[in-house]
Amino acid sequence: MNKNRYLLLLLFTTFISCTEWDSEIHYQKIEDSPLILYKYDAWGGRDTHIFGFAILDSTQEPNVSNFKELPIWLLREIPNKNFIKGISNEKPGNDSKTYKDTNPIYTPISENITKQDGIKIENLKYQYKGYNKRNGGFWKLYFSEFVETRDSIYFYKLKKYHPKSEYKLPFDTLKFKKTNVIISDSKEKIVNYIWVDDVIVSDIEKEFISEKSYQLIPTEDIKTNEFSDYGIFKKLK
Repeated sequence: MNKNRYLLLLLFTTFISCTEWDSEIHYQKIEDSPLILYKYDAWGGRDTHIFGFAILDSTQEPNVSNFKELPIWLLREIPNKNFIKGISNEKPGNDSKTYKDTNPIYTPISENITKQDGIKIENLKYQYKGYNKRNGGFWKLYFSEFVETRDSIYFYKLKKYHPKSEYKLPFDTLKFKKTNVIISDSKEKIVNYIWVDDVIVSDIEKEFISEKSYQLIPTEDIKTNEFSDYGIFKKLK
């Protein structure tokens, strides 16, 4: 590392450690491990916004200044004591013509494995255009019932958020793999809504199939503790 890069890294690290952050932190436990996986968004001075995933021992106080960002943007499997498997995509370029002339690629453009606290962090990086073309958009729905299993969560009796819309909902049940499931709740720990980023990657070719986002709003009061701590992110108290 040359001197200028070292100084820039030092300045950035100092800035992060000294900044007072307004943060929103969610956590999920890692089964059979003393480690906790955190998902965070934090806003500091001069419109600074940082976000990502980090792991810490359960004995350590979670604080944005202590977090070492993991090289992933979304999870594709439930974390365990051996592996955290995720995805990311390359940053978009500024040249619209280059984007237009580029052929989309749906398989990973790189695969990297790093290690932190004894856990292997596997990141599949996808081309921005390929990822963007298969982004499935956003759904905002009501649900009346749910069932959680070891690796999945089901939402039943779904209804449109805008009931006067002429569009007919093509399904009344949704099933998600427990990975990017985030509970937003009140101070009384009543669920306001559940946010799901549903990532689908093929098993063999690791082809990126889709990523769709859902905001699911309960029609009746549900307590946060009705959901487990594994594969589901809950807001840090």
